[in-house]
Amino acid sequence: MDKLIADLKSKAGLQVVKGGGAVTLADTVGPSINIPSQKNHDQTSPTTKDDGKSLASLEEDLKQTTVEVKKVGDKKDLIVHFPDNIYALGEFRLTPRGQTEVNRVMELIKPYSDKVAVVFVGHTDDFPVTMFHQHIIDSNIVLSNLRSSYAVNYAVQKGFDPRWVSAQGVAEYSRNTRSLSVRIMERGVR
Repeated sequence: MDKLIADLKSKAGLQVVKGGGAVTLADTVGPSINIPSQKNHDQTSPTTKDDGKSLASLEEDLKQTTVEVKKVGDKKDLIVHFPDNIYALGEFRLTPRGQTEVNRVMELIKPYSDKVAVVFVGHTDDFPVTMFHQHIIDSNIVLSNLRSSYAVNYAVQKGFDPRWVSAQGVAEYSRNTRSLSVRIMERGVR
């Protein structure tokens, strides 16, 4: 950091002021720029905040429900598979049973939402859907995307940061079921 500051002073002609866990860069024309020091950044980063909650404890909590939980990606990410057929045939809104399941899992993930990114993955069976909804939904890939998009919308309504929640539709190519999966990834580990 000291070498960077010296280079900024000499080569860029900037005034550099250190203090309060940050470095402030200023010139005589434009606004100043405040750069947190690495030590300060690590203390406030969502992935290093130590509040006693870890993905391991989330995994244990999830295993107490009816969902299937798997570790993937160097055993850091969690995949949650909801039970089969939580959607009616050709539908993208959850059944009452599906709403209960998703709500239970969302309540468990919520305390970790400042540490994780969440991807909802919509699935379908291999039954063709062209006869449903007057061809508005013309393929299983569209239907699976609608399922995952509705789950994202629900998560945002529950208070999840929309920058860290996304949707993916895979039709019947991953799991041949009318269901939903959730991939939970720790932020900043990649």
